[in-house]
Amino acid sequence: MAMDHELKRAKWFLCGIVLFIVSCFFAYEEWAYLTNGREAIATITAVTPVTTQRRSGTRKSLRVDFAFVEPNGTQRTGSESESTDWTPPATGQVKVRYTPGTYGRVRFAGRVNWAGVGLFIGSLCILGFFGGRLWLEAREATRPRKKKRVHHE
Repeated sequence: MAMDHELKRAKWFLCGIVLFIVSCFFAYEEWAYLTNGREAIATITAVTPVTTQRRSGTRKSLRVDFAFVEPNGTQRTGSESESTDWTPPATGQVKVRYTPGTYGRVRFAGRVNWAGVGLFIGSLCILGFFGGRLWLEAREATRPRKKKRVHHE
């Protein structure tokens, strides 16, 4: 029975490792925006209605295309998805946050992928909890047993 319990914990630990590896991608992207990201003002170049088909039905949104220039003169473009009730600013410009470089990303300023951050923190908690439990059980199993003293009266 104890072996089944240990095996179950080991499976949870392995699931935590897989979840951690997947979440690292999202967490790295957020970390890059936080530490290396820069802000710029972008000009909206197009707002296009988009309809996507899904199993649960159709979803309508707006695709907002924009362009801006980095301080070093590099032309950059990007796009974001917005709800259909979104209206572009009267100035035709939006604040964006980008990571510089050839493979840099860009998104509207103020957006954070909280689901990715939550997935990363959740996977760390799973790894910490089940990893700690496995470590304690392994340490207990390999610890030499103390002999009990028998007292004679």
